[in-house]
Amino acid sequence: MAEATGLALAMGRRLQELRCVELAAPLRPAGPGAGGRGGRHPVADAGPGVGRRRLNNVPARLRRDCGDLMVRQGDALRLAPGTDLDVTAFAESADATLDAARSSNPDAGALCLEAVVLYQGELLPGDRYEDWTASRRVRLARLYLDLLDALADLTALLTDH
Repeated sequence: MAEATGLALAMGRRLQELRCVELAAPLRPAGPGAGGRGGRHPVADAGPGVGRRRLNNVPARLRRDCGDLMVRQGDALRLAPGTDLDVTAFAESADATLDAARSSNPDAGALCLEAVVLYQGELLPGDRYEDWTASRRVRLARLYLDLLDALADLTALLTDH
């Protein structure tokens, strides 16, 4: 279900159908009929029609396994209304918390603790070497470290008084 994870993660915004097809039909290891190269290549049957069928299967599989997470909008997919992603909740909380810490908000310490708890660890560790996860993974890890730094600074202020 990695392709569904990729779609859901990427869908903090509306994704055009062709981009979704790329995510739903990723590169796979070459099989015996691939000229013996043994490398990675696009699946031989992943033309536009096959890609669209796979794309149509992803929301159906997600709906079956997880409920309504994605909706179609013309030639695009987007997260269904009310669908929340833990990475989005963490990033929004971390951004707001860091703003509060910079502005000396008296609740910044409690906000930092709440945001730190939302961090679920490395983003998609099974897809560590996939290009599409790299920038998001780095941003989330940086936010987490920034929260820890802010929490340490706030703790130091409290112990100095």
